[in-house]
Amino acid sequence: MDSSWPIDRQPRQAREPLRLLLGPTEEPVQAPTGYVLFVASPTGFSDVECNDETPSPDQLLLLDDGAYRIVSVRRSPFPRDRRPCLVLEPQ
Repeated sequence: MDSSWPIDRQPRQAREPLRLLLGPTEEPVQAPTGYVLFVASPTGFSDVECNDETPSPDQLLLLDDGAYRIVSVRRSPFPRDRRPCLVLEPQ
């Protein structure tokens, strides 16, 4: 803060704390539905979006190209996506 300015001529942000103004929300925040699969393969990784109930970590998942097991649960790789991301490896 520059003290050479008289108090009445200081920029507004120097005299008042910054306030974040949020408008009213239309809907309450809901729990995310579905999950994302991050699937390892010999050629790299792919992601698959699913809309059913999230499986438990001890479940074996059957995809088109075989069986996979869940090795970890992370945040979704997509911005602002609150769904869990299940990292899979071939069984």
